[in-house]
Amino acid sequence: AKLARSVDWRFLEERFGAPPEALASRSPGGRFDIEKVRRAHAKGDLETAFQMLRAETRRSARNRDVVLLFWEIAVEHDQAESAAPVMLQLIREELRRGALDAAISQWRRLGERVPSAILEPAVLLKLLPLIRSKLGDDAVVLALHQAADPSGQGFTPEIGAEIAREAAAIEPEIAVKVATRALAAKAI
Repeated sequence: AKLARSVDWRFLEERFGAPPEALASRSPGGRFDIEKVRRAHAKGDLETAFQMLRAETRRSARNRDVVLLFWEIAVEHDQAESAAPVMLQLIREELRRGALDAAISQWRRLGERVPSAILEPAVLLKLLPLIRSKLGDDAVVLALHQAADPSGQGFTPEIGAEIAREAAAIEPEIAVKVATRALAAKAI
């Protein structure tokens, strides 16, 4: 065991070359090294960049730059669905920070690639006024459809009533559907 620990790694590197760049994306200080990911991406190694970012976003999806780079590479790597959960988490984080324009932009980008990725109805309701002002009525209708989606989490009779109020003028069909669902949930 002592012999194995005394190996001079510099000798091995001189003789056989340096080992390939490790997949680990952490610097010696323990910080995530986004530049290592960018270098892998620039070299055309999408798989390595994708895996490093996937590992980092599983650890924490609060860093906007990391999540957006993961999204970009996932889209390029034809893996947008894999990045959708962290994009949803980032949108929630942007709302928490008060970065509403960023949240709307990311919601739009996510919806274009992964329409099945849906925020909770309460979150969509918070975004609705800004969606209306920034993206227009078509985007509002999409947001209302998502908020009314029965597979969505967090639907309550109160939220259903609010969705119905918002939808009444622009999409009456959604208003009726959601109001009926809210009343049925209230009766239970």
